[in-house]
Amino acid sequence: MSDGTILELVSRGKKDAYQIQGPQRTWFGSPYVHRSPSTREYRALYPENPPRFGQWFDIVIPPDGDILMSFDLRITMPTWVPPSIVPLNNQPYLYSVQVESHPYEILSNFFITNPPQPPITPIISPPQFLYYGWCDGIANYLIGRWALYVDNIMLLDGYGEFNTWFPDMETTQMKAPVIHAATGRTESGNDAAIQTNATLPELVFRVPLPGCQRYDDVGLPMCAFKNQRVYVRFWLLDKTELVQSSRIIELGASPPIQEGTITLPLYELCPAPWNGRRIKVNGSLNDPSGNPWPRTLTVNQMGQPQIYARCAVLNLENELRKSMVAQKFEIRFRQQRRDDWTVDASAFIPGVNYRRLLTINGLFQTLFVGFRANARVRQNRFTDILPAAGEWLTQISLNVNGQDRILSWRPKILKTLANNTQLARDIDIALYYLIFGISPEFEPGGTCNLSRCQKAVLNLTFNDVPPDPMTGTRVTYGFAIGLAWNVLDIADGIATLRFPN
Repeated sequence: MSDGTILELVSRGKKDAYQIQGPQRTWFGSPYVHRSPSTREYRALYPENPPRFGQWFDIVIPPDGDILMSFDLRITMPTWVPPSIVPLNNQPYLYSVQVESHPYEILSNFFITNPPQPPITPIISPPQFLYYGWCDGIANYLIGRWALYVDNIMLLDGYGEFNTWFPDMETTQMKAPVIHAATGRTESGNDAAIQTNATLPELVFRVPLPGCQRYDDVGLPMCAFKNQRVYVRFWLLDKTELVQSSRIIELGASPPIQEGTITLPLYELCPAPWNGRRIKVNGSLNDPSGNPWPRTLTVNQMGQPQIYARCAVLNLENELRKSMVAQKFEIRFRQQRRDDWTVDASAFIPGVNYRRLLTINGLFQTLFVGFRANARVRQNRFTDILPAAGEWLTQISLNVNGQDRILSWRPKILKTLANNTQLARDIDIALYYLIFGISPEFEPGGTCNLSRCQKAVLNLTFNDVPPDPMTGTRVTYGFAIGLAWNVLDIADGIATLRFPN
């Protein structure tokens, strides 16, 4: 018999006042604190319209779940690899699966020198057999953009590419490979590893909705939305923007294209491995029986991506649910802002200051600045954001309202400092980090207010980057992704952003 039972038997009358002198105090170990019961439920949500490359689809968040704790997409990509080749492609250490490329064009006489150059002469190379796969981190790049809607009002939006860079900064060295495997990162610089992305398992795209961005977030109180339709819309890229190939090695009788002592990489433009192209396995067009390996599937045979959402919701008791409906919520979250621009070839003159006026607004704690060559975009190599040789920049700084907010640094130093001292783990990504604060991962601090400033200018000095041999141009696309803090206010069943601009 426990001590509590004995006291219950012998303590009756006024003497009980000593035993129950305070409801928050007890003589039996830990105090008892009442907690409203709740149940966690995992649900599969299916799109209202079929997901298709190059189009958008909606997924409605069910209103009968009281608190939304997480929301992610589960993606199964189609493949151009015939069913009989899929088991071989999934064993890259035993089998090498290559697909016939279409004839590609290499430009010659394209390097800029003082004397006038003759007209550019293309070299048409015959088809080769290359490794093909969906682009690195396909789960993130398939989602060009997403947005959260309440009825017909968009509360916030985000970009799939952001999930390629930011989660790496908040995770640990042990968890990073798991995140990469779930999003289709090859984790290898070997060209042969590209073939593994042709036949992928189910992938995961985590949607950072308000209240569902970190493991310890409070969740999104769906019960507080009174009879409103809450849904997430996703825009998919076209499949022609999502396939990459291995490096082109053979050039027939042509020598490798070089700029001084630097050999410039050659990758196929607009890779398209489908529509009945020939397949080589371990370098042979025929199987062990001497019969030709089957050709790649056509676009119609490949089909479309299969996507559904998986969410976790908390179901509450009636009394607590009524209490939450009557409350006012202030949910702090991080939102994404993006600014894209084109860097003309004339900017690549050594010593010339290039100024870019930022057009994004918000209370930013972190800005990620990156550049991607036109050739890399046409090759769908989105994670390859370094130039063919060296660094893009020699100097970078940020000036806000005439005051230097980020002093002029050599970019390599800026990247090293940011990666090693101010992010959650040491990473090596070719982005330029402009961080305002000491520890920006968990709490707002040291923010840079670009909402009410008159102008924020990036001052950049570019290297003399050589043009890409596959396009003959230096045209480059720059982008700045801002990580800003905002507050989602929910009162009387209406959700509004505290800082809409």
